[in-house]
Amino acid sequence: MAAIGHGNLREQEGTSSVHAKCTSFSFRRGVLLALLAVALFAFCMPGRPFPWMAWVALVPLFLALRNATPIRGFLLAGLTGWLMWLTSTWWLFGPLRDLVGLSAPGAVVFTMGVCLLMCAPYALAGAVVAWRPGRSGVLGSGRDAAVFTLAITWLTPVFQGNIAHTQYRFPLVLQVLEIGGTPLLLFLILWVNWLLADAVSSHQRAKALPWKTLVASAAIVGVIVVFGFIRMRQLDAKIKSAAPERLLTVGAVQPNIPIPVALGRQPVSHASSNNFFTALDQARDLVRRNPQTDLIVFPENPATFLFNHDSERRQALGQLITDTGKPVILNVDAVDLSVPSENSERYNVAALVDAGRNLTHSYTKIKRIPFAEYVPGETLFPWMRKWFPKSQRVLKGPGPVVFEVKPGIRVMPLICYEGTISSFTRRFVDLGGNIIVNQVNDSWFLRTSASETHLALALFRAVEYRVPLVRVTNSGIGAHIQADGSIVPGSRTPLFTETTTVFPLYVPPSRSIYAWMGDWWLPGLLLLVPAFRARTQPGSPA
Repeated sequence: MAAIGHGNLREQEGTSSVHAKCTSFSFRRGVLLALLAVALFAFCMPGRPFPWMAWVALVPLFLALRNATPIRGFLLAGLTGWLMWLTSTWWLFGPLRDLVGLSAPGAVVFTMGVCLLMCAPYALAGAVVAWRPGRSGVLGSGRDAAVFTLAITWLTPVFQGNIAHTQYRFPLVLQVLEIGGTPLLLFLILWVNWLLADAVSSHQRAKALPWKTLVASAAIVGVIVVFGFIRMRQLDAKIKSAAPERLLTVGAVQPNIPIPVALGRQPVSHASSNNFFTALDQARDLVRRNPQTDLIVFPENPATFLFNHDSERRQALGQLITDTGKPVILNVDAVDLSVPSENSERYNVAALVDAGRNLTHSYTKIKRIPFAEYVPGETLFPWMRKWFPKSQRVLKGPGPVVFEVKPGIRVMPLICYEGTISSFTRRFVDLGGNIIVNQVNDSWFLRTSASETHLALALFRAVEYRVPLVRVTNSGIGAHIQADGSIVPGSRTPLFTETTTVFPLYVPPSRSIYAWMGDWWLPGLLLLVPAFRARTQPGSPA
């Protein structure tokens, strides 16, 4: 009996050793698959040559999550999310150093920390999927896609970017945004990735083509494209037959005014003399060449001035309006003259000055950029400003405002980062806004992919709410965008050049389903999440 007992013990020890080795190999394989997913994502992000790869980029990660424990699911999905965010936002390093005042090591640590915070939804979704995996096939893949969609949509802080924004160059794909917004496109992309991961896994087990999941993934893409084709044809027909009162011809000025960084870090040397007055000259020449212009728009730029105090620039602006007879939307600083301030506190303001030189509307920026325009928590912890010595003191505005620039045409003045936030844009739409002017200064990101990413995020607002968009920038990338998300040919401006663009945009009389209903469908995904079954152990029957 003793011999038998010892034999069983040795057998159990051998089995445990084999299991440990298999487990270690499985985790290493999972890490490699996660790294492959990051590499594929790097090829499809905005500014890269293969945006279509978003539909397969996450397949390796989803394969790694199959049969993973919750802890490993948390680690693998978190690692993938962290590296994806580092890949797409590494350029934060420069502004953190130049604009916020961090040291080089501090900027690196801060960037990595922000990306760690942003990866939390991915890690949580990975743990949930691994904890209680759903059935394989079309519905099981939809359940797993729902978990990731809800986590990314509801839990992502600060920056609202995700893999769906890689598709901004494909207006055919974007038309579904008018139904369910960015979360719907995200869900569909994730669903296709999960279906393909299921197909690969099934083929490895059965050595046969899993036609059902392949057909389902092709059907999803097919429905998206057919719907997009129909909706774009419909809008194109409306543009061609549009009455003049539904068109607004917007002239955008890109002055390329230099930012206050070391001379060796300036993207171009010839722009050193560009300033507010040269921007006015650009606008004057724009109208001379394009007298049909209805509205001149200027970007957010580093040469903004205190509108309350600077009479010289106000007079120069007034002379421009007298010479051209055109209304102007510009970006200025303002202070509350009734409140004494010794801390350089100011407001970031979009102002509309009409053709009669009257300041008719103004909007004060609400969504400020943390640590660049203000220090979160500074009121309670004043010592925090020592960590971010160059952070500005921009005060929060009171609420959304729309500018009526033409009967029935109401501009939504979104300043910089505000254009990336869908729920915030909705507040302007609810006030009757029907065209976006997004004033931007991306100069701080130099010649990186940041401006392209910023453009991609803002462009989604046009399709979500069926409103045209003018992205006017200090140094590029600017664009005139129709309400179907298509960039008007010739309107896209290059980085760090002085240029102007003038194009008419069609303003649809009605908004989208998403504008009325919002994220109405998202809670419905919760019905898929409880569709669990008992965990499938490796080697057990499916």
